[in-house]
Amino acid sequence: MRLSRSACLACLLMGSSLVAQFLPAQSLPFDETESEAVAPSSAGSAGVAEEDAVDPNLITRCFTIPIIAVDVAATEAGVLAKLEVEEGDAVELDQLVAKIDDREAVAQRQVAMHQYQAAKKQAENEITVEAADKATEVAKAEMDTALDANRRTPNAFSTTEVRKLRLNWERSGLQTDMARHENVVAALEARAKYSQYEQAGVMIERRQLKAPHPGVVMQVFKRQGNWVSPGDKILRLVRMDKLKVTGRVSASAFHWRDVVGRPVEVTVTLAGGKQLKVGSKIIFAGQEVEEDGTYRITCEIDNQLDGSSWQMGPGLEASIRLL
Repeated sequence: MRLSRSACLACLLMGSSLVAQFLPAQSLPFDETESEAVAPSSAGSAGVAEEDAVDPNLITRCFTIPIIAVDVAATEAGVLAKLEVEEGDAVELDQLVAKIDDREAVAQRQVAMHQYQAAKKQAENEITVEAADKATEVAKAEMDTALDANRRTPNAFSTTEVRKLRLNWERSGLQTDMARHENVVAALEARAKYSQYEQAGVMIERRQLKAPHPGVVMQVFKRQGNWVSPGDKILRLVRMDKLKVTGRVSASAFHWRDVVGRPVEVTVTLAGGKQLKVGSKIIFAGQEVEEDGTYRITCEIDNQLDGSSWQMGPGLEASIRLL
């Protein structure tokens, strides 16, 4: 049976209507399925973020810093006469690490010592005092003789002669006082010279640069023979037996007074990737909240020697878990 052209056109229009009705009904489950397939991925990432946020006791992105790091600097101007250490050397407290030329200060100390000894001898010299005492005794005897003679024989000594004898006696007494005064002045001069001697010793000591704490020489800035001025850095010394670990805590999770003294477990990522766990406690919590809503905390950890080197050093990444 053959269909007319109009019948065929009607069939096509009816088929298009049926397809238009069918496709939306079929596409809806597809969209729902697609959205459901995507949803678990979003939920999974949100779950990870939520899991991290739910554990406020774990503080990440912490770092080790030195407890003490000092730049040993020159305290006097001069030529660096000696450099006793090199980078990597371990030094003890008060160990000599460098020396500035001190020959002038040494000479000044020797001069001051000689001057002190001379003044001390003068202060201890009693010869002038004794000589003045003897002269006073003789002058007194001469005057007494003249007075006795005038009592026995009036005008045996004229008034002028008696006055001269009295003046000689009084002058001799003043010479005794002067001798004692000169000894006192000499004693004061001796003390002044000894102070100069001590001052020269201080100048020598200021040219001897010593380690202010035990540690490791991390960097040398000046070499033997260099001219240095006060304040010029000679070397950098870092204490290594103890380190600080610093991080940031959310102010919305913990008040700083509740954190100080709290025990923690510190995990340090060592050079090479290995991790080391160390027990400690919070020794400092800052009371200044930054713009990101966190404040700084600090704890101290003991470092250990591993052969000739330390296990940990400044700048390592770490995490802190509040216990």
